[in-house]
Amino acid sequence: MVSIRALLASTLSVASLIQDAAAHSAQRNPLTAIHLIDAPSLNTPTKRCQYHSSFDLTFSLDNTQQQIRLALEPNHDILHHDMHVNYLGPDGSLRESQRINRHDHKVFRGASFIRRDGQSEWTKVGWARITMHRDGKDPVFQGAFRIDGDHHHIMTGKNYRRLKHPEDPLPDTDADPDEYMVVWRDSDVMSYYFDPQDLKRDTAGRSSCESQSLTFNAKYDPNAFEDVRMRAVSPASLFGRQIDSGQTGNNGAGQNLVATIGSTQGCPTVRKIALVGIATDCTYTADFNDTQAVRQNIIDLVNSASEVYESSFNISLGIQNLTISDRDCPGSTSDLAPWNVGCNSNLRISDRLNLFSEWRGRSNDANAFWTLLSTCNTNSAVGLAWLGQIASGKYSLTKPVTLLVLSTTATINFAPAVRTRCKDAVL
Repeated sequence: MVSIRALLASTLSVASLIQDAAAHSAQRNPLTAIHLIDAPSLNTPTKRCQYHSSFDLTFSLDNTQQQIRLALEPNHDILHHDMHVNYLGPDGSLRESQRINRHDHKVFRGASFIRRDGQSEWTKVGWARITMHRDGKDPVFQGAFRIDGDHHHIMTGKNYRRLKHPEDPLPDTDADPDEYMVVWRDSDVMSYYFDPQDLKRDTAGRSSCESQSLTFNAKYDPNAFEDVRMRAVSPASLFGRQIDSGQTGNNGAGQNLVATIGSTQGCPTVRKIALVGIATDCTYTADFNDTQAVRQNIIDLVNSASEVYESSFNISLGIQNLTISDRDCPGSTSDLAPWNVGCNSNLRISDRLNLFSEWRGRSNDANAFWTLLSTCNTNSAVGLAWLGQIASGKYSLTKPVTLLVLSTTATINFAPAVRTRCKDAVL
């Protein structure tokens, strides 16, 4: 079968592209520098774009002479044609269900270009992912792009101020945070950071092992997860296309995959789409002004996260289900959504994952995996996942992966740690 088990069971951030992890992730270190976007321009006759538009977006970074061009086209994979948003009440009951209108979301992908010193021609230097929040003469957008291997992350000033690490620098501007955009690079993340609160050292790329608190992960057994009653699904229903058949590995638990990093053996030769379900708890929803902002934030981040899957495994992410909890946390645990509780509930990450897995197991859908977003971390751990729970060659496709992704900065710690080869894992 096509391999992806560790891929969909990892919680390495792509929105902030932090740390590599195999089922667990930790918060990134502070930034040493940030930039503001100068002179952004949509290169269209009207300076406007539609959800189906293809166009160039140009801008520069403050205090630099470097001009950047993003050649963009619509990303139709991200929003499934039957995507629904379910809104839950504080007690976990379904309050409202809405079908997404694709026309309302301007989601793009493409390539990044720069002009080298002394050259007039544009040189392609990487990929780009953009969601347009506002077009016109003064556009506002979010996303990510890559220049010569260095990932650049674009955030509105408002989102950057809300989601920043406590030690991150503040933008050097008095402008309305809704009217400017901040860019930070992976190379701007401190490689060494001493946290006076934790009295410990932290290095970029390192994560602790909260995932080992799950006996399931520490001693992997493909039969050990039957009690959450995950629904069986067919390959066709997972990806909407036929996928290859073959032998699977043992889901990656306990394997050293360093020697096979970068191998594409066994990856699909035709682009496939992995349908995902995403849920927010009350703490994550409360971090935004309204549910529309929550929805836009998730679409922004999945659009960026999908690039890693596409470039590494030829698989796109597509949101099929989005469940948004009420911003008011319940006074007591609800049987309808026991995972939806505040951070003062004494639930560890592993406890929340167990409860969310059981809740997910009650539904019947064709998603490749589900992700829970919360702002409740356990110590430095901000993400945790079950290992190897997307498929098993021995037992067929019986357990869509359930991921728990948490963040103290309300960003999605979501994309794969690319530390596997395709033939060792399965879709």
